Amino acid sequence: MSYAQRIKLITALSKIVGRMYHGRYGSQNLSNNTVILWSHDLSVAEAYAGKNGSIWQLTDASVLVDAEIVIDRVQKFLKRIEKKYGRDSTPEWFRDVAYSDLGLINPENIVDSAGWWDNTEFVNWFCEEFQDIVGVLTEDGCVTLSPNAGSPKKISPIK
Repeated sequence: MSYAQRIKLITALSKIVGRMYHGRYGSQNLSNNTVILWSHDLSVAEAYAGKNGSIWQLTDASVLVDAEIVIDRVQKFLKRIEKKYGRDSTPEWFRDVAYSDLGLINPENIVDSAGWWDNTEFVNWFCEEFQDIVGVLTEDGCVTLSPNAGSPKKISPIK
């Protein structure tokens, strides 16, 4: 079996069992950032890791909340805020979230475009308001909001 075939097989199996991968370019340590993007596709993590980086696997997907549930909770929260304070009394970025595509909480390709997870103000607000959510399952992977969420484990690249 060729390298490309093995990657394809591992990626397909990861979708079935819920494995997610993250590549760290030029580093053997997992990022301390709040937002870590994970993909079902091992080859994506390998591409990001490069020659001197590291690849990580999420070992506990039970901490993840489906993006559609998150979108519903955010919508309900935003409606309560608007009702209480009025539309114009909220910060501009907040109105952007409330009145734009909340589907950006669940982007089609989490690694290429993290949607709202790339917006620092949104992430800070989200982490403060929804402290019970440490990971969000997206269309093709997930977002974790804490370096230890999902018990990440460093794995060796497939050679």
